[in-house]
Amino acid sequence: MAENVIMPKLGMAMKEGRVAKWRCKEGEEVEEGDVIAEIETEKITYQIEAPISGILVKILVGQGSVARVGQVIGVLIKEGESFDAAAVPVPPQEVSLQEAAAASEIRAEAPSRPRERARIKITPIARKIAKEKGVDISKIKGTGPDGRITREDILVAVEGAKEAEGPEMELAGKTLIGLGATVPLTRVREIIGERLTASSRDVPHVYFSCEVDGTEMIEFREKFSDRIESATGVRLSFNDIILKAVARIIETYPLFNASLEDKAIKIHEEVNIGLAVALEDGLVVPVIRRVNELELGQIAVARKEILDKARGKKLTLDDLSGGTFTVSNLGQFNIDFFTSIINPPETAILSVARMKERPMVIKGELAIRPSVNLGLAADHRVVDGAMAAAFLENLQRLLEYPYLMCSV
Repeated sequence: MAENVIMPKLGMAMKEGRVAKWRCKEGEEVEEGDVIAEIETEKITYQIEAPISGILVKILVGQGSVARVGQVIGVLIKEGESFDAAAVPVPPQEVSLQEAAAASEIRAEAPSRPRERARIKITPIARKIAKEKGVDISKIKGTGPDGRITREDILVAVEGAKEAEGPEMELAGKTLIGLGATVPLTRVREIIGERLTASSRDVPHVYFSCEVDGTEMIEFREKFSDRIESATGVRLSFNDIILKAVARIIETYPLFNASLEDKAIKIHEEVNIGLAVALEDGLVVPVIRRVNELELGQIAVARKEILDKARGKKLTLDDLSGGTFTVSNLGQFNIDFFTSIINPPETAILSVARMKERPMVIKGELAIRPSVNLGLAADHRVVDGAMAAAFLENLQRLLEYPYLMCSV
């Protein structure tokens, strides 16, 4: 029996999606759970997995084409079954959008089907090459997402080294761009460019910065990390402490949780903080909701879950909507200070650089302390400079004395 591949509903506001890429061709064998297509929306790229093991017998929506939510974009059949062309789904205009969207949402949100414990995760092209070259895939450790064996893993086993086949190749989930290559803009990058250009042009940014002594923050993290990890399974990060501190200061300065709408300032009830994440396809800002109501352990769990979804390309539009403030942390890079562009329609964004030892004057004496530079960009139409300065000053004080702010 044929199994339809449909355009999933990835968020309440989603009406259509673009088929960015088919990972396999018509007539190619796939295993249940293999990624067979990539879907682009205005905010995210999403991977569609094969619902059954079999053959992709028909592609109904080609690469670069747009399909409505619930529309059938491809057809799978099990090995040994025949395919009746008359069984190809009716054209999109004859499909009941409400019924198809409901079915799609159930499929997108339902837990994956149980699979055999011994099943080896491997991409279709990798399986094909392994079969041709006589490679025992049970002895190969995959480097792809969730340990999936990729084409490059098979080539390593066959030739002893990864080989590039052109100006770019896929390696461990990342695209390497060679000199002289022309890279077309994905829809995600187009949207990023349009929105940030509009923000830079239309929003009067005002910038502030300060230096935070991280001594107490480091001690605080070391003291509570084991306790939180034993209770939640998640290690406490500096991001978690910063998110909690930001939420606390926002409660004191609610205008930083506002948006400018129709010549009025709307202060949002929920403190939903976005955490900027740089992915291969572009920048995304998944949102952690009601941060001011969460304890540190809960923030740590929520942060890990949302970042895992981002890196696994599992974010929905709901994960990316509703943010009221954004934190952009480049602490993993050798960056001492930077500023960010406000993410509309929010009022402000906090930039967090790396923590490093620097000379500081403490009570009239020179000392070497771990410190981190913060940058705040704010919308001058909503908040004045003095308020922005006070916001950052109070945040600095709270991060330097984190024991004052929260229970764990």
